[in-house]
Amino acid sequence: MILKKSVSALGFAATVGLGILSVGVHAQDSLTSSGSQQTSPSRTGDMAARVKQALHSDPGLYDKHIDVSMEKGKVVLTGFVTSTEDFHKAIRAANETAGEKNVVNKLTIKQGGDGGTG
Repeated sequence: MILKKSVSALGFAATVGLGILSVGVHAQDSLTSSGSQQTSPSRTGDMAARVKQALHSDPGLYDKHIDVSMEKGKVVLTGFVTSTEDFHKAIRAANETAGEKNVVNKLTIKQGGDGGTG
């Protein structure tokens, strides 16, 4: 009887301990050492994917040569477009999706590219 209660108590303590450990891990993922909120890797990947989707969903924007990545919590557009119009459309779509302060534009305008034919 005493052994059974001890084993039950041990199982309960282990379960509670794992629950505390789990909460601690999740809290650590979302906070920096100073206690401020930090974007988790999955959220930053989601943001890049959302920007890429926004670029691709604009039927007037030829986005074949635009790469979207994340650097230091910011969306980075790299590559090239073949017109000033596409340049501005890409920046506008990224800014509307991620927020103007969260977008770094490294796009160039390349004349004579494949111009949306492929």
